[in-house]
Formats: sequence, structure tokens, C-alpha cells
Amino acid sequence: RFLKDGDYVGVGWGTTLKSVASCLEPEKKIAIRVVPLLGGLGKTGIEVHTNSVARALADSFGGISYVMHSPAVLDSREAKEILEKDSSIREVMEMAEKVSAAVLGMSDISSDSTMIQTGNFTVADFNYLSSLGAVGDVNLVFINEKGLPVANRLDGRLVRISFEKLQKINNVIGIAFGEKKIQVISGALSSKLVNILITDEFT
Repeated sequence: RFLKDGDYVGVGWGTTLKSVASCLEPEKKIAIRVVPLLGGLGKTGIEVHTNSVARALADSFGGISYVMHSPAVLDSREAKEILEKDSSIREVMEMAEKVSAAVLGMSDISSDSTMIQTGNFTVADFNYLSSLGAVGDVNLVFINEKGLPVANRLDGRLVRISFEKLQKINNVIGIAFGEKKIQVISGALSSKLVNILITDEFT
């Protein structure tokens, strides 16, 4: 209802997000520009990759999508600094500044999280984040039960837009289902990081 031709729309990653993007049937075509708001997550399962989600959303609306040529999780801060100097990655990150709406998944940090299944994080990583008070993430920004970002040693290796930049987006649609996601959903709504929620009756 609020998208118009030429708008920049940001997207995250994940199985739920990909399914939603593929199933959309807009009443009219809108020439949106879909921009990944983080690097690629998923050493396995290309269908959950942020670039794949961006393409599916753009195809549904009749718009175009851009590609982020970078993993979301790197081995070191130095690797992130080098990659972010790449012109193609920098261009996409600059487009993210123009995003007026975003569609993002919200993840928990349980041992059966998709982020562990894809091989980007370990159970030890999530135990560490949990010890700091994190309850989940929105676009790889780990938040506490109040929806505020939790400073942690992993941040320096993550390729994604910041919490502050997420807050500046006019309409952030958060998608999450399941009992394990309740804390991260509640936090994201409390801090107004997400202002439109898509979930199910059970959740």
C-alpha cells in the first residue's frame, strides 16, 4: 500500500522470507529496486541467500534487484574492511541508504536456528550472545529483550547495515513464526525497530 515506482526496498535473508517473497501477488506491478541489506548467509542452501530473496521479491513486483557480492559473516575484522572497500559492495551499501521500506526476517539464537544449520555460526557463538543478553537478531543485528543492540565481538566481522540505519527506514516489515521467536519479536516491536509484523495465530 505504500510502495511506488522507483522506491528502494531492502531485504534480509531466510527460508520464511524467501517463501513470502515468492508467494506475493501484488494487485499491480511496481518498479521497485530491491537491495540486500546484508551479505550472503548460507554455506548451504542458496534458496535462503539474501540475493535470492531480493530476486524473488523483485520478480513478484516486476522490479529489479541488486546483488551483494559478499558473505555476511567473515573470518576477521580485517577481511570485512577489505571487502567493504570493493566498489560493487560499496555501491550496494550506499543504495541501502535510500531504502524507504524493508522486509526482514527475525531469528532466534537457539541451537536449531537456521543460522547454525547454514554453517555461519556455532552453538558456542550463540551461547556467548545469550550470555550477553541477546534474544535474537533482526538483519544480523543482535538485540536484547528491549530491542536494543547487544555489543559483541562478532559485530566486527558482519557485513550488514547498522542498527542506527535500520531505525531510519520508514517501514520495516518483520516476519517471524514460532514460539522460539517470541522474545525477538517482542524486542523488535518494543524498540520500534519493526513497525509491521507478519506472523501467525499460534505465535
